[in-house]
Amino acid sequence: MRAMPVRSLVWFSICFLSLFLPAQAADPAGCIKDAKGETAVGDCTAAIGSGKLQGWDLAAAYVYRAVALQELDKLDEASADFQKAKALRNPYPEAMMAEAKLKWKLKARATAAKALAADPKDCLPDAEAEVAVSACTSAIEKGNLKGTDLAEAFLRRASGYDYLGTYDKAQADFDQAIATDPTFARGFMFRGYFETLMHHDDAALDDFNKAVTLKPDGAEPLFYRARYYHEAHGDWKSVVADIEKAVQLEPDNQTYSTYLETAQSELKKQ
Repeated sequence: MRAMPVRSLVWFSICFLSLFLPAQAADPAGCIKDAKGETAVGDCTAAIGSGKLQGWDLAAAYVYRAVALQELDKLDEASADFQKAKALRNPYPEAMMAEAKLKWKLKARATAAKALAADPKDCLPDAEAEVAVSACTSAIEKGNLKGTDLAEAFLRRASGYDYLGTYDKAQADFDQAIATDPTFARGFMFRGYFETLMHHDDAALDDFNKAVTLKPDGAEPLFYRARYYHEAHGDWKSVVADIEKAVQLEPDNQTYSTYLETAQSELKKQ
């Protein structure tokens, strides 16, 4: 589902811009130093409205507020601030680079909206995480999805939140996916994997067991439960038992076959 989440592009932008923007721009205790979230927006807005900033310093304040707005997903407002910064100081290479990332995100979301219009059931599971979260939120809020389709949207958004490191929102969406469709084996399977990453071992095993029960002819739930036995407990005997069944169900799946060979080898060492 994901490796441990990487540092966000927004945070990278903040750190990168700090190399170029003057140390005295705006309020160094808020608008620059802690340029994140609503606090940064408020600090930068106060600095801009004070009338004390001119030229480069004022342009810098607009850029830092734009970065904070982008972090809060207020993309139109962020775009407007980038334009103001460039109008004050042109050329402004750092502002242009940060704005380019914003334009990519806006374009990606427009593509996502078009895809959703074509197929309301699909909220782009393979998209970049922030775009997938936005697309799934749009699909959910439209209210047209029901049953398993709605559960799938919650599941995909949960995976996006998980990748972004927003674990409380991920947990809520995994739970909502299962509450929406209590027979949704994939929901239990992926929530189980999430619980494993959170080191909630008992809850994870309960979910994997439920997924296997709900889909007894499915190899994938067996594979994920086997990974749990391996990663959480090093229980190679249980791994072999599950993967042997998975290989029987999908004999052409090379991933399962290779994993079985590894598990059998490790079991012999015990």
